Amino acid sequence: MNTKMRQNINTAGTIGYIVSIIVIIVLIAGMVATALGTVAAGMVAKENVNVSVTTNFDVTASSNILEKLKGFVTVDGGEDFADLAEQLPEGVDITVDDKDISEFSVAETENGFNINAKTNPIEFSAQKFIAALVISFLYLGGLTAMFYMIKALMKALKECETPFTENVIKRMQNFGWSLIPVIVLSAITESVWGAIGTGSTTINFSLNLGGLLVLAVVFVLTLVFKYGAELQQQSDETL
Repeated sequence: MNTKMRQNINTAGTIGYIVSIIVIIVLIAGMVATALGTVAAGMVAKENVNVSVTTNFDVTASSNILEKLKGFVTVDGGEDFADLAEQLPEGVDITVDDKDISEFSVAETENGFNINAKTNPIEFSAQKFIAALVISFLYLGGLTAMFYMIKALMKALKECETPFTENVIKRMQNFGWSLIPVIVLSAITESVWGAIGTGSTTINFSLNLGGLLVLAVVFVLTLVFKYGAELQQQSDETL
């Protein structure tokens, strides 16, 4: 192999090796923090604590700004908020979803209007929070294992004479296999935290198509490198 090309591959492997070590350290720190959070939540769970979260929106705007919103802000509100719309300039409507908003008020000020809205509370128990932390811990563990495979691959690249070797191909294949649990755990973690964030009692799972695409690319590259290694072996035997 060309000496300059080999040096470039070795340099890229060295950089990747260092970066992967840094990421592993960060992930391990995240796992420790998540584990401590899980223990703390477990202690709180013994007291049967339930958490309720609400969000307040407070908007103050001049009448001129509201006039500019005509035709742009249209909301399908409920009968409970019909009288509030009369306080706004003509042509300006506010959409309110009764399922999400528990309180809504519009007050006229000297310079314009003040709009305040309060969302319905999102409730979840300590047990659900603990379950989400445990899943997050497993996800971080999967990421850590994946980056260990990346570190091994980068080490093989920084020491290789040619990337078309059994060692590099094996490390690349191991990296591909380590992606599978990460993709699955990523979908589960996102779904569980999403359910907690919205207060939903159901969990909807959806796989990350981007992750599946990366997985497919890695295995295709593994096949390409295997083919390249076979060609190089045949070339060496011919010589």
